[in-house]
Amino acid sequence: MIIPSAFDPVWFLVTHPLAILTVTALGSLVRSDEDTGLPAIFWLLVIMLVPGLGALGWFVLKRTIRVMRPTTREPVVARPTGTAVGSQRHDRTHGSRGGTPRPGY
Repeated sequence: MIIPSAFDPVWFLVTHPLAILTVTALGSLVRSDEDTGLPAIFWLLVIMLVPGLGALGWFVLKRTIRVMRPTTREPVVARPTGTAVGSQRHDRTHGSRGGTPRPGY
């Protein structure tokens, strides 16, 4: 059976994005420290055995877990203008801990 030459571009346009998606998902799985509730070996098998859907499933679940995770960031406290720690004026006039100016400055 002879395959028409029109199938070559179609084959290329279907297989290459799936291969790239699969390799990207595997790299993401290896670097990930996400707790998805399922072991990493399960995700490895799903991504390898069902290339397109397994990879998309991994990215969707990873995103869902990241969104649902509570944030543990502390609030950012703004400092008054001109009193930044490490600034030239601050270090020369008050030393690194504040207080009275150092002699000779």
